Amino acid sequence: MRPPSSEADRLTRRSLFGEVAEDYAAVRPGYPGVVADWIGERVPLGAATRILEIGCGAGQATRLLGGRGCRITALEPHPALAAIARRGLDALAVRIVEAAFEDFVGEPGSFDLVLAAASFHWLDPATRCRDSARLLRPGGGLAIVYSDHPAPYTGFFSRVQSVYQTVAPALLRPASAAPDGNPFLRELEECGDFDRIETRSVDWSRDYGRDDYLRLLNTYSDHRRLDGGIRRELFEAIGRLIDADFGGHVVRPYRTMLHLALRRD
Repeated sequence: MRPPSSEADRLTRRSLFGEVAEDYAAVRPGYPGVVADWIGERVPLGAATRILEIGCGAGQATRLLGGRGCRITALEPHPALAAIARRGLDALAVRIVEAAFEDFVGEPGSFDLVLAAASFHWLDPATRCRDSARLLRPGGGLAIVYSDHPAPYTGFFSRVQSVYQTVAPALLRPASAAPDGNPFLRELEECGDFDRIETRSVDWSRDYGRDDYLRLLNTYSDHRRLDGGIRRELFEAIGRLIDADFGGHVVRPYRTMLHLALRRD
């Protein structure tokens, strides 16, 4: 998760995912089931639970909580992603709404949980906590979930830095700079609408074949913004490295973070 650097950057980058909706659905990872367990310890999950999900994408996190029987209103502004989510979630109690969070008009206090999985950083920092709190009943929860690469870089991820340095140096990111979630925590604390804030994390991994790993990179907004020729050159160089030195596959480590805060009574 690389946060946007400006308001213009935020609005531009968050508009790119619909261009690669099929890749996003196929190779973006979901979330470990323990994340739903952790949420359920604070906000009971079941048929009576009303959830608003911000930016459901292809439904990776939606399935996690929809499988617990919850009633979910899932916002997704990209029509191509919304269509994929509808196909994959039609057996669950999920309503897909093609709208951005900023444009959604919901009744105050009408949800037990607001879920933002890999989406909170795309919202306006000045209003996202307050607007989430407005839609929650007293005692309802705001769950911010995202995954990142745990430091330090090793193996393939250490080696591939030289490829980025040569082809796309603007995308270089020191492993020591991995976000620790503190900006979100400060917002939750300073907002004044939340208390009983809790953070948990889990480390896990996923094995990607060469082609699927390149498809994954193609769904990252910073890679999407590269000039097309540079992006092709970058992917060809990364693919050669994977084939030549890593047996045609990459084991990608993830650290999934959950920040869960309850609305003050």
